[in-house]
Amino acid sequence: MTTVLIISMDSLAIFSCVDKKKKENKGNQNKEVKSFSNQNEDAYNPVEAWKLAWSDEFDKDTLDLNNWNFQVEKAGRFNDEWQCYTNSSNYAYVSDGCLVIKAIHESNVQGMNQYTSARLHTANKHSWKYGKIAARIKLPKGKGIRSAFWMLGANINENGGDTPWLQSGEIDILELYGSKDDAVVEANIHYADESNLPASMGAASYKLKQGIFADSFHIC
Repeated sequence: MTTVLIISMDSLAIFSCVDKKKKENKGNQNKEVKSFSNQNEDAYNPVEAWKLAWSDEFDKDTLDLNNWNFQVEKAGRFNDEWQCYTNSSNYAYVSDGCLVIKAIHESNVQGMNQYTSARLHTANKHSWKYGKIAARIKLPKGKGIRSAFWMLGANINENGGDTPWLQSGEIDILELYGSKDDAVVEANIHYADESNLPASMGAASYKLKQGIFADSFHIC
């Protein structure tokens, strides 16, 4: 399956097999982002015989639209989420060497269409069939949060292809449910079974030994 990335996260790198060359992540100083002690650490090691094929270090002043698309959708489009997704830089922007994605409560009312956020993907710009995909991410926390970093088939009709979900496949690298545990992320694989019905691997969870994912950056 050739895949495209969809994220609500921070820094991202793609590795393919051959050799690894480490890159430094140099972020500027911007007071809009709270700094963390491990913000600029690069501890990821893809193991020998892997070569960096593509990355976005978010070291420009604005989001590189050669890499990313804003997916504009109405509230409730996918998982009955309360937020709509826009292409406004108020909700997704680069600051201090990070991609910042915000969810903003637009009113004093709770419920559908009262929040606004951003959803980004690489469809029709970058896709990969083989490789390792890693991101250095600081996740949000709290009830109602469902942050995700995942892949869809490049042929999905949602982004101009000819194949519906789930026939195109989905790999969830991580999902964090604030309603469950801010120290736990889940991974999963979704697909259509032989009867063309929804099926999945079943969620595999990882829990931090101490703290929560909002405390610092983690490589996922």
